[in-house]
Amino acid sequence: MRLREISTIAFWRCKDHLARYAQRVNPKRFVLALLVVFVGVWVTDFLIHGVALKGAYAATQSLWRPEAEMVGHMGWMILGQFVAALAFVLLWALGFADKGRLGCGVLYGLIMGLFSQATTLITYAVQPLPGCLALQWSDDSI
Repeated sequence: MRLREISTIAFWRCKDHLARYAQRVNPKRFVLALLVVFVGVWVTDFLIHGVALKGAYAATQSLWRPEAEMVGHMGWMILGQFVAALAFVLLWALGFADKGRLGCGVLYGLIMGLFSQATTLITYAVQPLPGCLALQWSDDSI
C-alpha cells in the first residue's frame, strides 16, 4: 500500500471520530479559550524571552538574528504562537474537556509543557547554545 492510500484511509477513519467530538465543542467557548491561551502564550513568552532572559540573549548575541531582522520576522513568531495556542485548545476540546476536572486540566498542562520541551532539546542539540540557557528555557516553560 502506498503512503497516499494509507493517509486517505486514516483521514476517513479519523474524520468520523473527530466529527463526533466536534459536535460537543461550543464554538463561542472554543474561540474564547483560543484567545485566552494565545494571549497567555504571548505574554509569558514576552516575560520569559523579552525580560527574564534578555541578559542571556545579549551574552549570546552571535547566535541570534540582529534586532531589526527579528522585528521583520515578528509576524512569523506571532503565527507560531497562534498555532501553538490552537493546537493546545484543540487537543483539550477534543480529548479532555468532557472530563472537566481541575486535576485533569493540571495534568494536561503539565503534559503539554513536557511536550514543548522536545523543541528545547532539539534546538540545544543543533545550535551552539549554552546549556544554562536551554535549562532556563525548560524551567520557564514548565
